[in-house]
Amino acid sequence: MKTLIIYSATALLISFGVAAQTTTPVNPAVKEGMKDLREDKIDLAKDSRELKKEIKEGDKVSAREIVKDIRSDKREIHHDVTDLKSEGIKHPNSRANRQLAAAHKKRKG
Repeated sequence: MKTLIIYSATALLISFGVAAQTTTPVNPAVKEGMKDLREDKIDLAKDSRELKKEIKEGDKVSAREIVKDIRSDKREIHHDVTDLKSEGIKHPNSRANRQLAAAHKKRKG
């Protein structure tokens, strides 16, 4: 009786250990959403740099168009974040920032 309890407890612990090591598959929609969010953040940074350059040069017409593009990028980022939160991703905005920083660091060395 005592050995039966010990064996069953050991089997239970081993099964918990095996279950803890298995990874859950990532939803392809989440992967695409995170990729889209990162690309939108890159576009936003690029447009912000262009806006600074156009303001410095004094081209107001081009600057207005870039401001519209920046607003649309911010809207897209907001929509991506809400979609990813509904998929169950916690803090997708900061997660994308960390992924971009890691990629930048890897690229720069």
